[in-house]
Amino acid sequence: MDNSRHILPVSAVILAGGRGKRIGGNKLFLHVEGQAVLEVLLRRLSGWMAEMLLVVSPGEERAAEELLEKLHRREAVRVVQDRHGGLGPLAGLVRGMEAAQYDWIFALGCDMPDVHEAVARILWLRRLHLEAPWREYEAVLARIGGYLEPLHAFYRSPCREVFQGLLAQGRRKIGDGFPEIAAAVVEEEDLSVIPGYRASFRNLNTSSQLAAWLRERRERE
Repeated sequence: MDNSRHILPVSAVILAGGRGKRIGGNKLFLHVEGQAVLEVLLRRLSGWMAEMLLVVSPGEERAAEELLEKLHRREAVRVVQDRHGGLGPLAGLVRGMEAAQYDWIFALGCDMPDVHEAVARILWLRRLHLEAPWREYEAVLARIGGYLEPLHAFYRSPCREVFQGLLAQGRRKIGDGFPEIAAAVVEEEDLSVIPGYRASFRNLNTSSQLAAWLRERRERE
């Protein structure tokens, strides 16, 4: 058996509710040279995540399902509609955790097409406390460039209550909940054994970032 392709008992929660003002439109429907950026991401997640959820803004469920139909991914991805629009990724994350079938979720944005399986698996392995008694952390986060990454991160179901509390207080940053979460932190040096590991955390926020990503893809091909 090829353990490197062992399916993780995790729900991938792909946040696709952003308006994409800096890149010129909703990132969910972003295409480059005739290919949906979402399709690149789904291909990278396919085969090692037990479940894939796509969290979209209110009113976009049907359009998202039609897109997945065109990408031949309709059966592989479950579309979840956020309850509130305009509250940012925290609200989408909570909605995804509510809908997830698994205790652990892997949160990322739909504009993160270079997610690297090997990088994610290093994070996943850190979920276990090394000291007795054996137990799991509530989250696994990577520190890149000195900052904890709220996306490209694993969260267990107990985090949902923390995040719901933030929303109730009118707070919208995922990172505001970190002090209340028992999280394992993976340092950048632990990921540096993987060539190009930083690309796994990259998101496409602007047209210039999109152009740079496209150039890199062409050079690899």
